Amino acid sequence: MTTHQLLEDHRQQVGRVEYRPDFCAHCNQGKRSLRPRQLVRRLVRFVEDRVVHRVPIPVILWTCSTCHRSFRHLPPFLEPKMRFITPTIVAKASEVLKRRRKPYRKTVRNDPPNQTLIQYDNRNWGLSHTTVWRWIQWMAGFMSGILSSKPEMASDTKDEPFEFSPLQAKEPGYMENLYLARRLWLAQILTL
Repeated sequence: MTTHQLLEDHRQQVGRVEYRPDFCAHCNQGKRSLRPRQLVRRLVRFVEDRVVHRVPIPVILWTCSTCHRSFRHLPPFLEPKMRFITPTIVAKASEVLKRRRKPYRKTVRNDPPNQTLIQYDNRNWGLSHTTVWRWIQWMAGFMSGILSSKPEMASDTKDEPFEFSPLQAKEPGYMENLYLARRLWLAQILTL
């Protein structure tokens, strides 16, 4: 399924009010206490055909009749506080995290023979290599949260011998983040 089809399916589900949360994000009450309050647009980004596309998607703002608080119910392909959809984040981060890895700067360039910067649609700027680095840091924080809530998943030994280049992370904390992000990527928790 292409990204455009994924977004169109989400639009249709929101239009028919089929995409409902199972419980309140604040008080954990069930579906019966939730009422749709407002339809808002969220601008999401994704990389397809060597271009960064920016597309608005509908998101419903829900209100709980028990706690009287509101929240946005995001689709499964979008993480909170992230502008890019999860498949794009995983695809670009995997280029850094796999065994034959690329440097950050090469992940934001098109494949040969046209090795130009991946440009935004109708814009004069391109995808930055620091964006990919921030995604790796976010993935590490995500995995760290999982490990702190489920300590049985933590292991003292590394699952496989793998070394990152010292140029990819000059600080020890950044190197640990690369290993945490790699564990998250290998577990395939963020895939759809």
